[in-house]
Amino acid sequence: MPGQSRSVKPNIDVLTISDGDTLTVRRRLNVGESRDLIARATVDRPDGTRTIDGPLHRRSTAIAYLIDWTIPDFAILDQSPEAVGSALDALDPDDYKEICQAIEAHEER
Repeated sequence: MPGQSRSVKPNIDVLTISDGDTLTVRRRLNVGESRDLIARATVDRPDGTRTIDGPLHRRSTAIAYLIDWTIPDFAILDQSPEAVGSALDALDPDDYKEICQAIEAHEER
């Protein structure tokens, strides 16, 4: 369709997790955000090649989608990807798993 925008709109969605906490996430990633996700999820192998690391991919997906949350321990709004990653790394493992699962379910929609 001529004249139709080809850019990803900066739409957001709010996901509710346990205890009434919410995650504010990007509805869809653009190419740059997707490329950054993959870059954060890859590791160098001894033979000089790069490969995607499963646990890093999960973490990188959360970093790419997260904009904000209502978890009071860590403010992530307007923080760098590194700061968001540090906040994720500091979570209880069960809470981290729940957040990642919520974002993965959102990504699949």
